[in-house]
Amino acid sequence: MSTIELTLEAIRLLRDWSQSLIVLETALIAFVGTLIKTTPERLAFYTALATLFCLLGSILAGVNVIASLPSAVGAAPETTPRGLYDLPANLRGTIRTSAAAQGTLFVAGLVFLAFFVVLRRSAAPDDDEN
Repeated sequence: MSTIELTLEAIRLLRDWSQSLIVLETALIAFVGTLIKTTPERLAFYTALATLFCLLGSILAGVNVIASLPSAVGAAPETTPRGLYDLPANLRGTIRTSAAAQGTLFVAGLVFLAFFVVLRRSAAPDDDEN
């Protein structure tokens, strides 16, 4: 494979990765949205808000990655696959910083989601007591 083909393959993989995370995050937002309505515990509610904040931030970073890829395709002849991540992104920073922000915020959202589920479960009344 030539350098251009490797760079274009790296762009495709990055696009697919970002799109997959955005789809998963959208589903998680819908899941949290359905559970947050019936959450009486204040700490669980704030944890759900932190989850939503992280997932929305990750989606925005992913959109920035995907929106930056057309210019990366234009720069493919002069860029190596490794240099692709150092190209400027649409909003701020490089494609590398946007992709890293997307992944980091996604993981933080998953951690907050786990805390939310645990806090919500511990706040729910037990069915055995009634």
